[in-house]
Parts: sequence; C-alpha cells; structure tokens
Amino acid sequence: MSELRVDPSSVEEAASVAGNARDEAATVKLGDVLDGVGSAMPGGDAAGSAPTAAGSVDATASKLSEALGGYQDALNGALASYTATDQRTDVDFSAFDALVDE
Repeated sequence: MSELRVDPSSVEEAASVAGNARDEAATVKLGDVLDGVGSAMPGGDAAGSAPTAAGSVDATASKLSEALGGYQDALNGALASYTATDQRTDVDFSAFDALVDE
C-alpha cells in the first residue's frame, strides 16, 4: 500500500511564493526603459533592436505571470482538495478508546 502525505503549510508557502513571483513578473515593463536607447546611443545598431527586444521580454514576462498565477491557483486547489479529503477520512476513535481503556 502506498501513502501520500501532504504538509499543508508547505503547499501554502509554495502558493504564496508563486503568487509573489507572479506579481513581480507582472511589473516587468522593459519597453519603457529601452525607449531611450536611441537617444542615448544615436546612430547605434541597438536603437533599432531595442523596441523588438523589449516587446519580446515584456510578452514573455506577461506569459510567465499568467503561468505563475495558474500554478498558484493549482496549488491552492490541491490544498483544498487534500484538506477536504483528510476531513472526510478522519475517524473519531474516542468511543473505541473509551471501551479499551475500561
């Protein structure tokens, strides 16, 4: 027989960390920073590439933020499921203990 043990506090912590990472990824806005590359380096090759690179990084950060939010939701859902299952399978042995202790 196999056994699955879940430490609820670890799952809660993992969900919290995922949520914090989601929030951080959502703040990535490289486009705002790289808009000044052209004026900072006039005539440089980077000026033409900067908006494309910024757009790519911003899009990736947005996708990452969405994925981390989904991961957080999955962890919270798993924790709720584990907790509900644990509560359904909890057995009250107090009546049995009372008989055995007599």
